[in-house]
Amino acid sequence: MIAAQLTARFPNGMLSLAILLHVEQQTGSYGSAGLVLAATSIGQAVSGPVTSRWMGAWGMRRVLALTASVCIVAVLALGQLPLHMPGYMAFGMLAGLSTPPVQSAVRTIYPKLVNSSQLTPLFSLDASLQEIIWVIAPVVITLVSTQIGTAEGLLLVAITLAIGCGWFIASPEVGR
Repeated sequence: MIAAQLTARFPNGMLSLAILLHVEQQTGSYGSAGLVLAATSIGQAVSGPVTSRWMGAWGMRRVLALTASVCIVAVLALGQLPLHMPGYMAFGMLAGLSTPPVQSAVRTIYPKLVNSSQLTPLFSLDASLQEIIWVIAPVVITLVSTQIGTAEGLLLVAITLAIGCGWFIASPEVGR
């Protein structure tokens, strides 16, 4: 469960930098890249509480599968379509709005996996392992985007999101 959810959350540590590098390369402007990141961040801020409520109403698997699918399509569109600023901003906003609520799901599942005396150590372990995302993911996406290509960096984000969310959604604990 821990490995699956960390893999599903790994793209969170790559997406902003991947978008920044790609949009800057395509437009030649860090200002434009910043606008796309702002649209993505606003989408993420709006989606957090909404998708968490949807999980309570429709179930974790449905919401995670829907958001992951839409987010993957939006990230692929950012990297593969010939876009202008309105298109980059629209797909950035869509990627943000559809960011899968894996962390909310995990916080709901963990108390059902262990007894109360093990819950605090489990959350501590999770928080420590999550820090790995914010250390390794930016390095990985920078290497891929600068050495191979920014479109390939966004493709890596989409592939990692598909594998991680698929693995997490398939976990028996998510179904319970």
